[in-house]
Amino acid sequence: MNLDPLFRKVNQQLPEDNKKDPQKEITKLDQIINEGLKKEPYDKLRKAGDLNDDGKIDFEDVLILKEVLEGKRKLDDKELECADLNRDGIVDYKDLNLMINLVCESRRAEDRVMELQSVYDELKMKQEQGLANTDMDKIRISTVKIELEQAIADFILQGYEEH
Repeated sequence: MNLDPLFRKVNQQLPEDNKKDPQKEITKLDQIINEGLKKEPYDKLRKAGDLNDDGKIDFEDVLILKEVLEGKRKLDDKELECADLNRDGIVDYKDLNLMINLVCESRRAEDRVMELQSVYDELKMKQEQGLANTDMDKIRISTVKIELEQAIADFILQGYEEH
């Protein structure tokens, strides 16, 4: 979401003496944001790149943007705003390239989580069967568990950073 218009609106609405008091600015900004959210609740806002509004950016969105750029499909204003990933005011192949990169990065992160989960499950199964009970096995299991938890956290955070 481009916040520049919001900040211009805030600066236009603030009296000169309020601009010197950060707390008053924050209060006024909160009021303007809340007014905006009343018009369009946060949970109804669409993520940048989510052209089919399914809550994620994936190859379906890439195909939609490709069709738009080829002139085979039209987008409404909301969809156009979501498609402009680099926020330059133009929906073009630069946005398509960014979207493809986002999808590929997300896939790699997801694959890493699945790979570590598989390794962890296999090690735990061997441990339960009594085949992996040495100190080295326990260290390996702990290490994989930590890596798995980190990969999951990275995957989740990546989802938030994309939007």
